[in-house]
Amino acid sequence: MKKNREMFSGLTAWLVSACFFLGCFANKQLLEKISKLGNSHILIYGLTLVLFCLVFLAAMGVTGRMKEKQSCSDGNAAGEN
Repeated sequence: MKKNREMFSGLTAWLVSACFFLGCFANKQLLEKISKLGNSHILIYGLTLVLFCLVFLAAMGVTGRMKEKQSCSDGNAAGEN
């Protein structure tokens, strides 16, 4: 189950960050605003990296809570054997 959770979280994070990355380059107004702050390619890469990490951690947390709820509903909670 742990591997499935990691795969789901990784794929979700990759999909969200890839859409953000491509969306930044597709939207000319957003690209111009980012370019005013500095090197747009480095900034977008950095934002994408941070977004990937945040989404991955959030997805791991959500799937972990789903796993805990499922184990509690099955009667396999900690302390019950």
